[in-house]
Amino acid sequence: MRSPIPDHLNPYGKKFILFQLVFWFLYFFIHRSLWFSYTPPPVSWTFSYMATGWFSTTMLAITIWATRKASFKYQMLVGAVGSIIFGVLWRVNIHAIEWHVIDIYRPEVITAFSYVHNGFFATIHLLAWTAGYFLIAYYSKYLHQQERAAKAELLAKEAQIKLLHLQISPHFLFNVLNSLDTLLMKENIVESRQMLSKLSLFLRQTLNEEPTHNIPLKEEIERTKSYLDIELVRFGDKLTAKWNCDPRLNEFMVPSLILQPLVENAIKHCVGKSMHGGTIEIEADYKGKTIELAVINKSNGDEQIDELNIDGLGIGLDNIKSRLDLQFGKKAILKQGPNRNGGYEVRIIIDRDNPEYTR
Repeated sequence: MRSPIPDHLNPYGKKFILFQLVFWFLYFFIHRSLWFSYTPPPVSWTFSYMATGWFSTTMLAITIWATRKASFKYQMLVGAVGSIIFGVLWRVNIHAIEWHVIDIYRPEVITAFSYVHNGFFATIHLLAWTAGYFLIAYYSKYLHQQERAAKAELLAKEAQIKLLHLQISPHFLFNVLNSLDTLLMKENIVESRQMLSKLSLFLRQTLNEEPTHNIPLKEEIERTKSYLDIELVRFGDKLTAKWNCDPRLNEFMVPSLILQPLVENAIKHCVGKSMHGGTIEIEADYKGKTIELAVINKSNGDEQIDELNIDGLGIGLDNIKSRLDLQFGKKAILKQGPNRNGGYEVRIIIDRDNPEYTR
């Protein structure tokens, strides 16, 4: 198994050099502090000790960096052997400085035991440093993998939302263009122009918006009203629209085009199948700890509710359910069924404590 070492542990890089300077400065400070109740060695000795330690760990880092493309076991072996070699060299260097530069110890004072003893502790220091080096490398690798996984999940989520968003526009445009063709065949130029004007407004409002972005509910309502204006041209007196939206929800963030497919579906199953037309009610209100968005369709005739919804959910509501699940998870649900006051309703229930979707 390969153990990639991140770039910030590159011994030739500025980040690593800065890390080394900070590490050995702190070590110098702690080392001096531990002597507060005793007579400390000269500052020149402590400085020399830390300088040779900095040199040894830097050489060790260069050695490990050279094996960054090798297997994990090989890197660990190099780290362990390197710690022993550079630990011994550390003690040799500090003793040479003690003899020839600082002049605080003479060669005859240094015994073979002191070499072994001091070399052992220097090796322990470097083994600890090496362990820390690999821990930082693996922690960085873990963070990098987490970041990549989160980014991949976000990209996949955005791709799904865009795909679901694209399902709406062709479905809607097909219906509008089909109605426009019918009006032109009847040579109804005035209504044709009205529909084209309202369609242009609706498309400007929707197609310029990034489908992965959320918008304030008031903007979503304005777009849905633009859509209903188009349908009012199609159905005339057969269609009645009513709005009951709490203005306190104006800034509540919702996915774009979350209401329009519900209204489209309601018109299809109610007004489109009823000889007498129908009424579409759009509601947005607080309900305890939730926020509820509802689209209710009522036939003006005697058609049964079940007959008006024989197609089930359809692509529009399937799309909404998928988008709610992608963006809100378990904090939002979609319900459909008979309305208690008559007619049929589709209701979106969102946890109002979801901070991600409030301004």
